[in-house]
Amino acid sequence: MRVVEYILAFVIVASFIPMFNTMIHTYYTVEPIRPPEKALDIVSDTVITVLHKQYGAGNFTPEIIDFDGEVVDTIGEDLYLSYGYRVLVYSSITNITVDDVNELITVRTIENYTLHLYIFFSDSTWRQVDVEAAEDYVDGEYLYRIPSSSIGGSVTYVEVIVAILESTTSRYVGYWFRDPSRVGYVLNINGLTVLVGSGLNLQPIEFYGHTVYNVSIVFYNDIDRKYTVYGYIHYNLSDLGGRVYVNETYNEVYVNKHEQTLIQSHILYVANISKSFQVDGYKAYPVEALRIDIPVYQVYQCYDPNFSNCEFLLEDVGDPVSSTEAIGCPIYNAVLLVLESGSGNVYVPVYRQRILIGEESVPEKVVVPASYYVRIGMFDYNVLAVVWRRWS
Repeated sequence: MRVVEYILAFVIVASFIPMFNTMIHTYYTVEPIRPPEKALDIVSDTVITVLHKQYGAGNFTPEIIDFDGEVVDTIGEDLYLSYGYRVLVYSSITNITVDDVNELITVRTIENYTLHLYIFFSDSTWRQVDVEAAEDYVDGEYLYRIPSSSIGGSVTYVEVIVAILESTTSRYVGYWFRDPSRVGYVLNINGLTVLVGSGLNLQPIEFYGHTVYNVSIVFYNDIDRKYTVYGYIHYNLSDLGGRVYVNETYNEVYVNKHEQTLIQSHILYVANISKSFQVDGYKAYPVEALRIDIPVYQVYQCYDPNFSNCEFLLEDVGDPVSSTEAIGCPIYNAVLLVLESGSGNVYVPVYRQRILIGEESVPEKVVVPASYYVRIGMFDYNVLAVVWRRWS
């Protein structure tokens, strides 16, 4: 009889299990735990601090510098293991394309501002083109179309474009490179240093006995190649008044011997080959201002105190004296460096159009998002930050 009671009890309990499961799955769901706002604030503040720090140090180069690792080190292992994050820092210039067939440059942007283009050709010439406003709005983006007739040459010869989108309050930057293998990087290693792919066969120039690569620095609204040449004059004057014979007649004549030393100073931005070294598989070249001073000694004989009636007597050129000076880093309003070579140039962007810190994608979890703006150096960036719990 007791066995029968046990069997009946088991049947009764077992009959309740399906109903219990149905109630649990139908009438009760566990709400995912929302990440705290503080976690988002910590991640966002840390990312922006790291970006400002690296730009201020002249190392705004996420391809070489581990931005992600520095963020993890700053927020701490506990927060990193508890929360995932994705922070996208991006320009309002979303895309630049060059259509060789239709001879057209197209720039897509989020904002409709004035667009400035620095266009660099394969023969090392460049041109600036300004467009006041976009001509079209497609799929949520503004389109600027620049035909070859506006740039003074075929787009097939365009190697690099630097685009700057500007209003009275905001300024964004974007880049386009025809050949990514000829893109270099910039770091601050005891001053401005350019990193170049080791596989590139570059041809240096000779400059007063120095074997170097010439470097042009492109500033916002200007380009400074520093080829030439400024000079300053040191005067060494000696006045010799006295008696001289004129036409075999003894007369009192004023004679002034005028001596001057002219210093011709040649300045050139160069990548110093003799000081090159290796960094992560790249050839690293310090960028310096190479100065060559050439003294020119000149002598004139003047016949009046005002040096208006003078006769050239002598000019002698002295030996050149060279000196170098490291270029400080960062160069605030520089947007591009061009390392020039007879076998093709290397182009070095100073800023970035897009930086991603954290995960590549966002999982299907409850997230806390935030969007805001930040200025790094002289350019603005949009920021989209997302944080989620790694374990629900």
